[in-house]
Amino acid sequence: MKMTREAVHTLFSDRTYQRFLRAFSPEGEISAQQYEQLISAFMDLVLELYPAYSHDWDEPSILIHDSLQEVCIDVLREACRGATVLGTQVSSLLYRTRLLKLCFFEWAGERMLSVDEEAFSLFAGYCHCRHHDWSMGFAPYEYAMDSYDWKEELTQKWDAFLVYCSKGGH
Repeated sequence: MKMTREAVHTLFSDRTYQRFLRAFSPEGEISAQQYEQLISAFMDLVLELYPAYSHDWDEPSILIHDSLQEVCIDVLREACRGATVLGTQVSSLLYRTRLLKLCFFEWAGERMLSVDEEAFSLFAGYCHCRHHDWSMGFAPYEYAMDSYDWKEELTQKWDAFLVYCSKGGH
């Protein structure tokens, strides 16, 4: 079976992919036209990178999800645009920061941590400066071939951040 728009729509309705989409539009508003453009861009990139997935589509396996999650993030990251004054070169930073924020507050809520926007801003700055590669590569992948646990990674970075703060930010 060939990958269809309906199949991608079903994929995008999965909880993990919904996180990716919410980070793209924190207000939760993606127009129907924009959503269709994202689906088209996703399908095009899958066809380019993984033609076998596009031509022989079936219920995605963990192996396929392991690849498609990254494709989805790449599509959303490239399409993400902030304030005009920021220019077009910050799409990756903007999308990754939004995704980290979304996941951070989900993670903090599960742990009943009382954190606010200011705490997150400091944490995001810390991660970007001290753990740049991690910060720019962070994603809440739930379908991974290895033992990746994004919540554990956030816990480790948060704990390191608290140590950093306890030393006065030095």
